[in-house]
Order: sequence, then structure tokens, then C-alpha cells
Amino acid sequence: MIRSVFFTSLLFISFSANAAPVFDPAKNADMQMKGLDANNNRVAELREYLHVSERVFVRMDVNSDYAISPKELANFRFRRAAKLSDQQKIRLANNIINLMDKDNNHSLSKEEYLQPARDEFHNTDGNHDMKVTRAEMTANWKRKMAELKAKLEEE
Repeated sequence: MIRSVFFTSLLFISFSANAAPVFDPAKNADMQMKGLDANNNRVAELREYLHVSERVFVRMDVNSDYAISPKELANFRFRRAAKLSDQQKIRLANNIINLMDKDNNHSLSKEEYLQPARDEFHNTDGNHDMKVTRAEMTANWKRKMAELKAKLEEE
């Protein structure tokens, strides 16, 4: 559940002319499928989910030590967050790492970094056939939005 927060943060919420938030799960599913379906067979497979995350891992691991440090995560994830201080970026990166760091070494191994992608794949694959369709992605986005809405109503 906590790991899905990482992927839920990828929600693409667009704003209409009057600035009212608009969320379209089908549109998000289309965008996600376009980014994941490397072989264009209209389904996303686990290897495709992992391939995207592996590419991001390699880009973040600037010193090639096979681990993502808080500084590497902050520099990558918050590089465009001009309003945040370096200290705030590191604190946010540490919070993310603390959620995913199974061996408590204050960095993320490739396996630790890939685990949320595995979890997201299995949570999205509603019929457990090891293939995620656009319909399953759309249903997953609807579920995530409902969970987020319920959480916000609690507060």
C-alpha cells in the first residue's frame, strides 16, 4: 500500500480553463500503456514494467555504484523543484528511501527500487494472467483515485 503511494504520485491531473481539476482514468491508462508497451502488443508485461524502472534506476545512479543515495534521488526526482531548498529535497528523498529500503542501509539497491514496479504490476493485473490490459489499467486508476479521495475525506 505504501509503495503504491510512490506510483500514485504519478497521477496526471489536468486542469480545464476554469482551473477545475479533471481526472480521466482512461486517458491516464492510454498514456501509461504508451510508455510501457514496448512491443506494441496492446498489453503491458512485467518485463516491460521493470524495463522502464531499470532505465530510470540507471539514470539516477550517477556514480554507478548500483545503489541510489538520497542525494542521487533528490537530484533526479526534484531537479525542477526550484522552490525547494537542497535540504528539503534531501529530506523528501530520505522519506522515499525509508519507505522502500528493506535492508536499512539508507540507499536503494536495484531490487529495492524495482519492487514497487513489481507490486504495481501485480496490483493492476486484475485477472492475474501476467498481462496488463488497458481496461485493467483504467480500473486501477479508478481504484487509486477512489482511495485518494477517501483518504482526503478522512483528513
